[in-house]
Amino acid sequence: MEERDWQIIKTLYEQKNITKTARVLYMSQPTLTARIKQIEESLGTKLLYRGNKGITFTETGEYTVKFAEHILGEMQELRETITNMQEDVAGTLRIAAPSILARYFCQSCWVDSRICIPKRNLMYRLHKAVML
Repeated sequence: MEERDWQIIKTLYEQKNITKTARVLYMSQPTLTARIKQIEESLGTKLLYRGNKGITFTETGEYTVKFAEHILGEMQELRETITNMQEDVAGTLRIAAPSILARYFCQSCWVDSRICIPKRNLMYRLHKAVML
């Protein structure tokens, strides 16, 4: 099965409706229905029941949803790891610091880092200190 199939299963579970799922995934409803049938044939089991109020998952369907969530999480982790292994430094850096430090130190770091690491997204947020 392809990653798109796992995403279909996960979104079907979240939406509980084939038409809404098709809309979320930018697919036509007939295309989605055909793909669901192909997935069920590939797995050799029925994953869901269609009714007037949407869909309900079978026991094997529920298990498949959990597996799909796991697979999609692993795929995301793989992508992040591969990105981090690249030569260029890229990504999001979040810094939490007391406001006095952030005002003086982080602003100069932010300007310097834009020159050294252009493919990154540096975010910082100032919070007022709470006096006890």
